[in-house]
Amino acid sequence: MKERTDTFIYRPSGAEFEYFTEDAILYDIETTGLSPRRDQVYCIGCCTRQGENVTFRQFFAETPMEEEAVLSAFADLLSRYPVCITFNGMRFDEPFLRTRLKQYKKTTAFPARHIDLYKNCLSMKRLLALPSLKQKSIERFLGIDRQDRFGGGELIEVYHTYTRTKEEELLRLLLLHNEEDVRYMVPLLRVLSYRALSKAEVRVSSCQVAGHTALDGSNAEELLIEGRLPFSLPAPVRIQERFGYLILENDRIKDSLPLLTGTLSHYLPDFRRYVYLPDEDMVVLKEMAGAIPAERKEKATADNCRLKKEGRFLLLPPGLSVTSDLPLFQTERKEKQQYVLYTEETIDPLFLSRYLSAVLHACC
Repeated sequence: MKERTDTFIYRPSGAEFEYFTEDAILYDIETTGLSPRRDQVYCIGCCTRQGENVTFRQFFAETPMEEEAVLSAFADLLSRYPVCITFNGMRFDEPFLRTRLKQYKKTTAFPARHIDLYKNCLSMKRLLALPSLKQKSIERFLGIDRQDRFGGGELIEVYHTYTRTKEEELLRLLLLHNEEDVRYMVPLLRVLSYRALSKAEVRVSSCQVAGHTALDGSNAEELLIEGRLPFSLPAPVRIQERFGYLILENDRIKDSLPLLTGTLSHYLPDFRRYVYLPDEDMVVLKEMAGAIPAERKEKATADNCRLKKEGRFLLLPPGLSVTSDLPLFQTERKEKQQYVLYTEETIDPLFLSRYLSAVLHACC
């Protein structure tokens, strides 16, 4: 069995060490196939740290007969850590290791807490909008460039060739792939900062109404809002949603919110207290309608018991609560989407900060 150890300095530029704590081990395995019953583990790489000193270890089976030694050496190290970090390790690495260890009648204590980067990225798939969620794709998104250009599956035949020929260049390719998979998982942890967007509170710095041409060629208006996030993101993201077009870069957020211009209705909750005046298309309280002739009024219904308002309206995002002095409007009573009237008097920067935070939470 070939074993190597290397220590390097890593100074985080984000929240890497929030997850890669000193009681965590980060690891990745290389196998001769996808079946833990038929195939073998031929290489395991891992990282641990103390302060800014990160130690990289690698266990490599020179021949298939050395798999047991590789597993034993890594299992001993793994049992010392209560936390592990992997990329797709919940579905692949850990079950594969468990099965292979069982084949040799060996057991080990796997970490109680497992941070799986792939699983976390899967939950942010819509937000990240990447062509794939492979490790190298996410690395490119974060600006991480590696030397290795092979996938794990492509190297299986390379390993089999190496066991026969012992060519040094083949060994270099095998070790490099595993090493970069492991080492680059440390900066890859920065992608987890995007999870915090679902609860981030935005502070709006400016807003203005602007005209633009809609896709159908008509004139339309939008509200341009700029604000700040409570933290900086490692790479910019752009989100196209019904609440507008959001651009998030560093600690800044911009949103182009479409404004609905026209006449909407605020539906009153207790229509039994009102009468409806068809000629005026309006309702009045029963106690105020005594002097109105009977032929000019009728019972109000849930559909016509409303107050109409003309103006600019903002679509209300889910999760945003409004006070009773800010009425909600709809295009129709049964329409689930609700709007608030936009005026500079009623919509202040504090409300817009809450509004933009709710938009961000709904998108993430």
